[in-house]
Amino acid sequence: MKIAVFSDIHGNRQALKAIIDDIKINHFDEVICLGDIIGIGPKPKECLDLIMENDIKMLLGNHELYYVKGTDIDDEMSDMEKQLHKWVKSVLSEEQGQFLKECGLTLEK
Repeated sequence: MKIAVFSDIHGNRQALKAIIDDIKINHFDEVICLGDIIGIGPKPKECLDLIMENDIKMLLGNHELYYVKGTDIDDEMSDMEKQLHKWVKSVLSEEQGQFLKECGLTLEK
């Protein structure tokens, strides 16, 4: 069984598209994202769209946790980082938000 695992895309749609294209070419049996698809980079919505469209199993990274639980869970986060996460939250759709809320911190077989 071939398993593809990746993480830390941080809103970089071009990088995520390259990974997904490679996964399709190489016919992986299972694909798992370890989180941090959103945050930092310019295309969080588009990256989540690709994850959802391709039925990729996803665990939550800290950036998804900021979306789900709020930025107050990180005492050391700067005001600028909080503003970034506020922007990320504003661009994601309700459907994407629900998808993130349904992702967990662990994956069991």
